[in-house]
Order: sequence, then C-alpha cells, then structure tokens
Amino acid sequence: MKNCKLSNHLALLFIIFTVFINTLKAQVKEPTENEALLKIIVTNSKNKPHIGATVIVTDSAKNKSYTGITDEKGRIDLLIPKNATYKIRYKNYSIDVDYGTIDMPNTRGMIQFDLTLQYEPAKTYVLKDLLFDTGKSTIQTNSYKVVDDLAALLLNRKTMVIEVSGYTDNTGNPADNLILSQNRANSVRNYLIKKGVEANRITAVGYGETKPVANNDTPQGKQMNRRTEVKIINE
Repeated sequence: MKNCKLSNHLALLFIIFTVFINTLKAQVKEPTENEALLKIIVTNSKNKPHIGATVIVTDSAKNKSYTGITDEKGRIDLLIPKNATYKIRYKNYSIDVDYGTIDMPNTRGMIQFDLTLQYEPAKTYVLKDLLFDTGKSTIQTNSYKVVDDLAALLLNRKTMVIEVSGYTDNTGNPADNLILSQNRANSVRNYLIKKGVEANRITAVGYGETKPVANNDTPQGKQMNRRTEVKIINE
C-alpha cells in the first residue's frame, strides 16, 4: 500500500512537472515555415534597456499591426508573416518615433531577425492636454487619461522617480500663482498615488510664474506658460 501511494504521488508530480514544462515551452516563440521570429531589444544610448515601451510592427500593404511591450531586459519577441515590408514604430509615454521599414523575405526555412532600437527620451516633458478648472487645482475629467497613462508608466517602471512641476502665467498675484501651481502639482501627485504609485517616487513642486517658456504678452504665450511638467529624476 505504501508503494502504491508513493507511485501515485510520483505520478501526480510528473504530470504537474510536465504541464509546467509544456507551459514554459509555449511561452517561448519559435519561427515557423510561414512566420519569421523578430527579436527586438530597445535601449538608450548607454545600452540600458527601456522597460515597458511599446513597439508596433505594421505590414504596410495589409495595414495589419503586431504589437509588443518590452520586458525587464528591454526585449520583445514577435512572430510575423514572411514576404512583407514592415514599418517599425517605438512608442513610450512621452514619445512616438518611426524607425523606418524592414523587408521580411519569403525565404524557405526558419528565419530569425535581431533588431536593436536605441532612443534617448527627454528628461523633462509637458503633460499635454492636462487641464485644470480656472484658478483651481481640480483636474478636469477629460484630462484623467493623461494622468492615467503616466500612472501606467510608473507602475510598469518600478524604479522611475519623478518630479511633477506646476507653472502658471503672470496673471494675478505672484504669491497666489505660486500657491496655485503647488496645489496643481499636488493634485497630480495625489492622483498618481491613488492609482497605486508609491508616494516616495513622486515629488510635487510649484514654480508659479517664475519660469516662463514664452512671452506673457499674448494669449498663446500665456497658454504655453500655464503647464504641468514631468521631470524624470531616476529611470
């Protein structure tokens, strides 16, 4: 009886182990007769991997896209049909870059292509389309997606630390503008924290009207100066 129980126990372990191995194998992409394996690595100029970046590979003729998101080593594996020309596009929170095209030949046999994309993202960028109620620090509901996308980036890139910087134009009292800009930066920070981003990874600083990027003499200039920026402190 003991031997029988042991045998059954070992059989159960073998089944679990086999299923686990097969699952692992299923996760590893391999080229086929009809599909080539495109192995992509995305790094910066110092070969540091970009984590959580999106690469879109589009068949120009059929307008069909294949999308992947880089892992912790900046890698993506995509299976794409042979005999086609593909556009390569790299997309991250603040950037959207076309890298040109590659031709995938209709060669017999198993084909693997290795592709390295390098890009140095900006360290500071404006949160475009982030709007607040006039004279207030309340984020408008139609701007939630802007902050949601930023939250998704931060949740995906666990080591990223940022400063949220608030700015105003020169309308009104400078002291009031400083307070308003701080409150707006705080609103963005609090929103990100509610989305699950650790508080110690986000600093909020209000600069008021002290750092204009345009002339305050025109409505267009004032609009440019009323902004919220994200500064990447650590990637």
